[in-house]
Amino acid sequence: MSTGTTATTAQANELCIGCIGFDVDNSTGSPTNSFTEVTERASGAPDLTILERIVSATGTYGTTVSWSGSTPLTYGLTGCIATFKEAGGGGGFNVKKSSTFLVFS
Repeated sequence: MSTGTTATTAQANELCIGCIGFDVDNSTGSPTNSFTEVTERASGAPDLTILERIVSATGTYGTTVSWSGSTPLTYGLTGCIATFKEAGGGGGFNVKKSSTFLVFS
């Protein structure tokens, strides 16, 4: 399953957030391309995996993950990815996981 690919990033220091969802209760494997799994909701269908990567060069980015368990229906796979630029001032990114959502500051 794939997030798809971003457009070319505008600057070297951007945060990529990808999401992959599918219509059956499965567990996902390790993401590719240096992405990290932030959280996975796999307690029942649908399943949702959120992934992140801070990139240090301009380019296009995306990731894939494998899954275990039953095969999702073709129409039940969904992936997306977005990038976020660092705010001016060089403060960097602060991404933290709460029990129900991600907080970006």
